[in-house]
Amino acid sequence: MELFDVIPASLFSVLTSKNREVYAAALLSMRKSFADDVMLDKEVLVAHLANNLQSNILDIDVNAEEGYSEENSKDTISMARFLVKRFKETGWVDTEYARGSRLQEYVTLPPYSIKMLDLLYNLTNEEVAEYDAFMYSMYSALDKADDEYKDYRFIAITSVYEKIQKFESTLKGLFNDLKRHYTRMGHLKTVNQMLSEHFDSYQKDVIKQIYLPLKTKDSISRFKGPIINILSRWLRSPDIMESIVTQAAFQKRFTDREEARDEIISKINFITDKLISLQSLLNSIDERNNEYVQTVTEKISYLLKSDKSIKGKLTKIVEQFAKERFNNSFESLELLQEILNLRSSSTLTDASLFNRAKAERDFGSGEILELPYIDEETTNVLVSDFVDSIRDEYSTNNVVKYMHEQMDEIDRLSTKDMRIDSLHALIMLMYAFIRGFDERIFYRLELRDGNIMNHHYSVPDLDFVRKRRIN
Repeated sequence: MELFDVIPASLFSVLTSKNREVYAAALLSMRKSFADDVMLDKEVLVAHLANNLQSNILDIDVNAEEGYSEENSKDTISMARFLVKRFKETGWVDTEYARGSRLQEYVTLPPYSIKMLDLLYNLTNEEVAEYDAFMYSMYSALDKADDEYKDYRFIAITSVYEKIQKFESTLKGLFNDLKRHYTRMGHLKTVNQMLSEHFDSYQKDVIKQIYLPLKTKDSISRFKGPIINILSRWLRSPDIMESIVTQAAFQKRFTDREEARDEIISKINFITDKLISLQSLLNSIDERNNEYVQTVTEKISYLLKSDKSIKGKLTKIVEQFAKERFNNSFESLELLQEILNLRSSSTLTDASLFNRAKAERDFGSGEILELPYIDEETTNVLVSDFVDSIRDEYSTNNVVKYMHEQMDEIDRLSTKDMRIDSLHALIMLMYAFIRGFDERIFYRLELRDGNIMNHHYSVPDLDFVRKRRIN
């Protein structure tokens, strides 16, 4: 079936018109109006739109709309009626009259309209959805069908087949979301902005909400084996397969039992193959996540070492003067003289009377040293060395060494007990946090809700727990 066999061809016209912002706001308002009803009295819907949109509804450029006469009044109620009329013309809503009456008109939403309104809402809603525990739910469905509800094995296979496709879409969305955060980080200019983006947005929306469950309680490696074992056992057992085929045939979706059997085997193979390939996708997510943290750390270090104070700016001005003097040019100095009216001055205070005059010493005449001008190639080498030094400072080995020193002889270390009194300590904590998802690291993470204050920094409330003691 083609797309426009399902939806009207003019459905999207309101969202491409000159008044698209008002139409979009009206559609979202209409979705809210239908939250608890399957149909609404037309006048009730008109009143809802007029009340929710208020003055925005009057911003409609009526000259850009067909079917609107200048003789019509332009108040909120009239414009709301016009919106409902346009939505009906373009297929967003249907109308019907009450049974036995030609005066009371009701508005309903077609099925495709409900889906489109939900899509528009989800696109504009910043709230992060709860993680769906995909792996556990798939294992739970198969385990119960294997043990208790044997008559629901075909339904369980179908459910897992659909669930694993949704799981793949979620992982792909996470992979692309990491890119979005990476791009956003590139536009930030201060350390505070970087820390806020990392802890308040990235950690909250990505790490705790999705990435952490994937690496801990709902990990692929934890449930992949049991799921494949159940499905493989069903495939190897002729009696179980016959039972599942009978369940499928009972639903009358297949022409014969062989077609049902082929469908079942195809879905089982699809699930098994997908579980293996999704681990590779998760590894790519790990790599992108590590790249993000590495880049954030390097940029924070760079910003910390870049002097943005008045002193630093004055130093750059003096360096510019030295460069121009080397080239026998005083353009910047002359320009600054015009702007600031520079002049030499000194002060005499009561403390000056008590300063002993120092005897002048003649060091002889000598050549004045000129400040060297560093060319672009040399600058690039220095910058490269600087970046390498930052990368080495926060390498995995140094992070592991830092955590060994922090944990020392204890098996559990809380961020409440750590001494995070410098930005270096905060950056090391960030790295220790992200390394905690690596199976090769000697500790694991136990997170609690919320953040705590450690000195002047807001950090996640969590424990570093030693996986095993090294004697």
